[in-house]
Amino acid sequence: MEITNILDLMDVSIMQNIQEFFANTMDISLQCFDKNNPLSEPSNFTNFCSKYTQASEIGCQRCNNCLKKWLKIVAEKDEPIIFNCHAGLLNFGIPVIINDIYMGCILGGKVLTEPADEEYFRQLAREIGVNEEEYLAEARKIRIISHDKFKTIADSLSLIA
Repeated sequence: MEITNILDLMDVSIMQNIQEFFANTMDISLQCFDKNNPLSEPSNFTNFCSKYTQASEIGCQRCNNCLKKWLKIVAEKDEPIIFNCHAGLLNFGIPVIINDIYMGCILGGKVLTEPADEEYFRQLAREIGVNEEEYLAEARKIRIISHDKFKTIADSLSLIA
C-alpha cells in the first residue's frame, strides 16, 4: 500500500480520540495537520486563544500568519521544534515522517514557562482590540510548565508520531 497521506494510515476519528487523550492527559493544546491544513479539531485550546485572540480580526490574522510560518518550518525539520507564537505562548511542532516523506505534523502547547507578564498581555490586548481585563484574566489561567518538562512532552509525542 502506498502511503501518500496520514489518513491512509488512520481514520480521523481515531486520530481525534488519541489527540484528545494526550491533550487532556498532558494538559496542553494539540492539533494534527497534513502538509497545509488541519486534520483534526483543536484539543484543549485555551480561551485565551480561541475566545479572545482568534476572535479578534487582528489576532486571528496574526495566528494564521504564525501558523503558516511554523507549518513551513516544521516541514523542513526531522525532529521536534519548540517555538513561541506571536502571542508569546510556548508551542512545539512535531513532524510526521513516513518512509522518509513528510506527511504533516502535530502542533501543541499554548503554555507559559513563567506567570503571565501583565503589561505584555495588556499591550497585546490593546493591539488586537480585545478587553484588557478579560484578556489578562485568561492569560493568568494559561498553564505554567518548565521548559525542560515541555521539551520532554514534545519528545515523547515525537516518539509516538
